[in-house]
This record gives sequence, C-alpha cells and structure tokens, in this order.
Amino acid sequence: MRRQHQFKFKPTVVFADVEKILQISLFAVSGIYGHAAVRLHVSYERDAESRAITIDTSSAIGEDVARSFTELLTREVGEAGFVVSMIDDGGDDPDWPLEEASVP
Repeated sequence: MRRQHQFKFKPTVVFADVEKILQISLFAVSGIYGHAAVRLHVSYERDAESRAITIDTSSAIGEDVARSFTELLTREVGEAGFVVSMIDDGGDDPDWPLEEASVP
C-alpha cells in the first residue's frame, strides 16, 4: 500500500525556502538511518507550479522525513503557511519513486 503526505504552501511562502527545508529534513534523517537508507526508502515530488511537495510515507524513514519536515516548516513558515494531507491510494504506483532522495 502506497501512503503519501502532501504539503501545499500559501503564495506568501517562498517555495525555494521550502525546498531547502526539505533538504535539511533529509539530512537530519540521514543522521539517524544513514545516507543509503534514506536514498533507498524515501521518495518525494516537488511541484513548484502547484506549490506542493509530496513525500512517500510508506516506510518508517519516509514518515520521519515528513515529521521532520513538518516540524521545521512550522518553525520557519508558521502553521498558517501550509496545509498537509495524507493520500492513501491503496495500491502500487508503477511511476514511483517520483524522485530519489538526495542527501546534501
């Protein structure tokens, strides 16, 4: 079963800053699980036009990236700057992973 969390951002939030926050989250989680585990178990999609980032949270590592990302976003842009929703498609997506996690 594929589970994802989608983060959507208000127009007042600079999307480039959001992308940097995601990279920090990936780096932080790699400190716990290791670089290889993050690359193997975390996928995400960035959509600047829709102002959204979707993280695959099917694995514990993906969940931890989403948790870290949520915490950092709350501190940096505030709770009012974004919304997050869970997407559960109930099946395998042949196009997944959308983008491999790259730890800085």
